[in-house]
Amino acid sequence: MTCICCGESAWQVATTLPRFIFGVSARIEKCAICGFGRTVPTPSTYFSHYEQAGDSIDNFQNRAEDYRLFARELLADAPIKSGRLLDIGCGGGFLVEEAGKLGFDAHGVEANLTLVNRCQARGLSVSNADVSELNPIDKFDLIVISALLEHLENPSKLIKSAHKMLTDEGSLLISQASFDGLLPRIAPWGWYGWQPKEHFWHFTPESFRKFAGRNGFDCTIIRRSLHHFWYSSGKNILRNPLTVVARIGSRLNGGDSFNAVMRPRINLPADLGAHIASS
Repeated sequence: MTCICCGESAWQVATTLPRFIFGVSARIEKCAICGFGRTVPTPSTYFSHYEQAGDSIDNFQNRAEDYRLFARELLADAPIKSGRLLDIGCGGGFLVEEAGKLGFDAHGVEANLTLVNRCQARGLSVSNADVSELNPIDKFDLIVISALLEHLENPSKLIKSAHKMLTDEGSLLISQASFDGLLPRIAPWGWYGWQPKEHFWHFTPESFRKFAGRNGFDCTIIRRSLHHFWYSSGKNILRNPLTVVARIGSRLNGGDSFNAVMRPRINLPADLGAHIASS
């Protein structure tokens, strides 16, 4: 296959993932040109999985404060501090909630109906939809897409849909795991960003810039790190050395995630502009 970031087709093995740790045997191949990654074999996860995923419901409930903290940190990188906001794949609605506190007119869409109902019970403007049902008539000043693109067989389709939903001065705010961080390079079997059962793709800042460009956007990258927690007792205490590596990586500009601010290019090549307009 050709790389969805740079269009080349030269791949090399980046790491192998054993079944006894990840539940499936898989390998991660990366593009030899831009460093973009793909999971082999291709995951079999489809939209119905996220409609029904009960495990994510418990996760959002048990770690609500962690998700609120993540939302505040992500919004701190937003290019605007007010306006109409849409969080696509909003999960437990914590970013919608935090954005509202900051003064945004905040909305969300989510595939899991149980989560939607819980969000609505908290008074949040969240509706039930998959990413193919977004209404291009709705316009937003900021669209947030966090930890979602890697779950989609065709992430470019979502980016093009979001493009149509932006106001003239609007932008996208994307949060992505980054497999060129220190932790996934030093201890790949201990990094939870792979998720080979569900993640089709694996980005790096460089490959994501190319992905953004191929879809009609200029892109600014802010290097961050996923949240790695300290454990004081129990079996999870064994993860503490991995937390040390992750935090060192973050201080050395080798964090295992990044946020990207994407703004539509004003002067698109004629063929690309026509392609986006017709998609």
